[in-house]
Amino acid sequence: MAFTCLLMCGLIAFLHIFSIPNPEAVLLTALGLVCGVLGYQSGIVCAVLQVMYLFYFYSEGHTLISFTSENLLKVVVSLICVAVNIAVIEELRENWEFSRKKLTGANRNLREMFHRADEMLYESKRKGKNCFTGNIGIKAGTENKAM
Repeated sequence: MAFTCLLMCGLIAFLHIFSIPNPEAVLLTALGLVCGVLGYQSGIVCAVLQVMYLFYFYSEGHTLISFTSENLLKVVVSLICVAVNIAVIEELRENWEFSRKKLTGANRNLREMFHRADEMLYESKRKGKNCFTGNIGIKAGTENKAM
């Protein structure tokens, strides 16, 4: 969380010092990166700092309470965009995490299956009998097709 605060405060300072005319685009990109990489909680911290800066940026005379009707509309649209951004990115993160866990489990099962097959092959060779020969297999020097 502290890293997110420092990152966003540094970005906001950069935007303010260099008078970037449209900070929303930069801040929404940062929000997407932070939420996607560091998670939902960091995204919330990032969003709060972003909204506070946009209140400051769009307010008349930077008073935080006085807005033109056009700038108030910009703030409202920004709030909606921030909320939607966080919700969509968190949903994508959850889907990715679910898929990753499912793939990890399938990979673990496959490794166990190969390990068991390897043990069976070793045991059959030790006994002098290959359990993997029979009607299905590949003979040396033939094409790759079932016998």
